[in-house]
Amino acid sequence: MLKLSAQTQREIELPDEAGYQTLISDLHQHTVFCDGSVMPDIRVKEAIFKALDVFSITEL
Repeated sequence: MLKLSAQTQREIELPDEAGYQTLISDLHQHTVFCDGSVMPDIRVKEAIFKALDVFSITEL
């Protein structure tokens, strides 16, 4: 189960299908090197804090 922010207090069921594994990801983030407001190392710490399986930094 994925717990969302304290503001929403919703839980989402993410079922694994036979032969597949569901990954929690954020595939679109920016840093100060594009149009974001934080350094890349902060984005990494955020991903760890959120327990993401996969994330990417999206820059131009």
